[in-house]
Amino acid sequence: MAAPHYIVLAYALSDDGGLFGKTHVRLTNALDGNLDLTVHCKSKDNDLGTHLLHLGETYEFSFGVSWISTTMFNCSFAWQGACHMFDAYNKTRDLQNCYSNCNYNVKQSGPCRVYSSKNIKCFSWNSQNC
Repeated sequence: MAAPHYIVLAYALSDDGGLFGKTHVRLTNALDGNLDLTVHCKSKDNDLGTHLLHLGETYEFSFGVSWISTTMFNCSFAWQGACHMFDAYNKTRDLQNCYSNCNYNVKQSGPCRVYSSKNIKCFSWNSQNC
């Protein structure tokens, strides 16, 4: 009789979003100088490929947050003469701050998470470069 409870628990804890839904990451090219931005994101299990964004264009991806391990998507951001790394999603940092939607404007100085037009938090690039 207890088997259905185990199935529900396993689904709720699964990486596909389960009962908790998916997290959406949105990365927008906000570089000065009308520069193109090349984005390449990956987790330990998924390589999302390389995407070229012209000024104002956006790349989005979605995933289920793992409740039994650490979920992290690390991205490289490259433009003419520069390449930097940033964790577009880090479960430890982001679970409470942008659980369902993590929206970033990517600038030369670093990515800025946009909560609303008046609530923006900018981050530094990771210490390692591409």
